[in-house]
Amino acid sequence: MMLIDLIKRNRSYRCFDESKRISREELLEMVNAARLSSSARNLQPLRYRLVYKKEECDFVFSNLHFARSLQNWKGPQEGEHPAAYIILLLPKDAGNMQYIDTGIAAQSITLSAVEKGYGCCNLGSVEKEELHYYFMFPEDRDIALVIALGVPIDQVVLEESKNPEDIEYWRDENNVHHTPKLKLEDIVLPEVHR
Repeated sequence: MMLIDLIKRNRSYRCFDESKRISREELLEMVNAARLSSSARNLQPLRYRLVYKKEECDFVFSNLHFARSLQNWKGPQEGEHPAAYIILLLPKDAGNMQYIDTGIAAQSITLSAVEKGYGCCNLGSVEKEELHYYFMFPEDRDIALVIALGVPIDQVVLEESKNPEDIEYWRDENNVHHTPKLKLEDIVLPEVHR
């Protein structure tokens, strides 16, 4: 499969077949993809907590906020929860480099997951203090991101945005998730100079 095909399939899925679990070994393979990826100044500051046991998954789920922009959607229902999570942690003093490393790692993990037939959702809207306390994370670490994983049951459709302001995602009456993407010509600046 070509990289562009993996990228197109790498959507923010929010509903999963919860009965299809993900093994620790598969999660390790995904984190290994992040480990081998680029890191700003090669500092490699990220640490990862794998969550795949049902009880831990239930606790993480109870501390997440899915798709707050979808005001009429209540989120994944029983049986549609993620089957696993990868929690990314950074040093508290990581500075601006945190955004670079977190983005690179998240993309590597999610592309690796898609290649294995899974779907993901990167979540920044989480109850970080609750998760920090529950998992007894080191005090010098902050949660940068939580990646939810599972076999997706969501149908996500990419469509071309009709105008640059038309970028809000939405769900139709059949619960199909629509994601407008800007046109290529809208994001590439013209080739002008002095």
